[in-house]
Amino acid sequence: MIHGREIAVVVVCIALSCAIACAATPEGSNQTRTGIQKMLCQAQTTEQYREAAEYYRWQQQLYADRAREEKHEWVRRAFERSAPEKYPSPENSSRYRYEYFSYEAAKMGALAARYDNLARR
Repeated sequence: MIHGREIAVVVVCIALSCAIACAATPEGSNQTRTGIQKMLCQAQTTEQYREAAEYYRWQQQLYADRAREEKHEWVRRAFERSAPEKYPSPENSSRYRYEYFSYEAAKMGALAARYDNLARR
């Protein structure tokens, strides 16, 4: 059985890793998602497309890192069984988050590739 102290440690670690990931920005850029979207509405230069591609590559890396962390949590939870089954089980919750982060990473990778191609034209 998991003790309250162990749960608190896990929650604090997850909160800190999320805070660090959210606070980081791509190298040399201070763009936010809204800023990138506004810029893309008016984008015409190679530099603007490169900046968008860099942003989406950065986002892809963040989602891939979070998916990797969630995969470890999913595996860990797969070996824990609690007496009363509930839905969604902790294992399923981790699997759903892993699938979401993997999907978002792939989507960001596709956007990065799209803007890389536009920058090369």
